[in-house]
Amino acid sequence: MNTRIRASAIAIAILGAALLALTGCGIGEDTVPPASTSRSCSDPLSNTAFGTANTCDQTQLITTALTVMFSWDPATDTNPHSASARALPLMTGELHTATEQGPQGPGSINPGADWLAQRDAGWATTAQVSVAREDGHVIYLVHQILTASPGKKPTPGPAGRSGRTVNDFSVTALTTRVSSGGFRLSQIQVR
Repeated sequence: MNTRIRASAIAIAILGAALLALTGCGIGEDTVPPASTSRSCSDPLSNTAFGTANTCDQTQLITTALTVMFSWDPATDTNPHSASARALPLMTGELHTATEQGPQGPGSINPGADWLAQRDAGWATTAQVSVAREDGHVIYLVHQILTASPGKKPTPGPAGRSGRTVNDFSVTALTTRVSSGGFRLSQIQVR
């Protein structure tokens, strides 16, 4: 008789543990299991404007895209929008659509008179992008410096001198995961 009671007690304990485990896991609740962090990504992207971009890494994708978008060479570019157009393969969504609309589109970045002065003097602007945290959010710091346009000898003047800081600003950015597993830049906000 003792063995029957003991067997029943063990069976009840096992059943109770199983029910507890099931209810603890959220059975019957609106829960979503966490997304797998080990997605496969085979999305290398090569382009003459930026070399090979690691689109499987959000930070590297954003850094590459912003570097291309904010580096201008007025000696060879037809307008300030040319830099954004070079970054089109790294974009998706509304940002891609707006950038495709050209210099008058809402995605256009226009440095105005500075671009014209640099063009006339033979200067280019090279962007250096770094990552920082501000109030718990990731931001991208863009540091633009003057460099000589390739094959040009810039003239000194109001446009500046090589290595001179043209502009410093920060950008927030969002990405979207694409079907290949990689990311594309979908939104930016210059701050």
